Amino acid sequence: MKTAGTDVSKNRRPDVPSDVKRKILISTLFCLLPALVGLFLYTRLPDAIAVHFDWKGTPDSWMSKPLAIFGMPGFMAAVNLFVLWMSVQDPKKQNIQGSVMTLMYFLIPIIGTVMMSALYMHALGIHVNMGMAAFALIGIIMIALGNVLPKAKQNYVFGVRTAWTMNDPENWIMTNRFAGRCMVVAGFIVLALCWLDGEWTAYVMLGSLLGVSFLSIWYSWHWFKTHPDSDPESSDHE
Repeated sequence: MKTAGTDVSKNRRPDVPSDVKRKILISTLFCLLPALVGLFLYTRLPDAIAVHFDWKGTPDSWMSKPLAIFGMPGFMAAVNLFVLWMSVQDPKKQNIQGSVMTLMYFLIPIIGTVMMSALYMHALGIHVNMGMAAFALIGIIMIALGNVLPKAKQNYVFGVRTAWTMNDPENWIMTNRFAGRCMVVAGFIVLALCWLDGEWTAYVMLGSLLGVSFLSIWYSWHWFKTHPDSDPESSDHE
């Protein structure tokens, strides 16, 4: 005689592989590494640490030393854990593999480490061109994303996700290839801004990011309109 709980295991989601759990743990711990560095430098750091700068590189916002040292890396670790956990829970998680998943493991930890390193150096009186550092970091990230986007298959976490791309594998492929090229071009534009000065550079960077987003959405819609015979079931890219 079967009990009510006999078939429960059949509806249970498969467990996350141990090697994936280990990578998520390592990636998240890496986000916390700046906190250890801050703890080592604790007595040398000022009571308030500048955490935001205007376009001239002048600090305009500060945090208490404990909050900056432990709070910011903790926040980055939480974001990293959330993004990676959502990735492994994605119904199309088998499509988030290879270079795409590698980038996701390293992206937030690297951003957090570079950001906190620059803040520590500034707090210690070491001259850092914060504007140049920010533009360089953003530009490099955009170029990296642009190179990985064309390799991404349909999923709900990474890539240009519109109603048209999610319902047509061919639209997904073409749109993300287009978006990848746009992202790389925009990344080099942002890198070029490192050597320029003026408040306008921030608007150019913001315009580049928004431009890539709008162009990608437009391209997805344009592909849908110009390929009415495209069959969403014609190929399975999962």
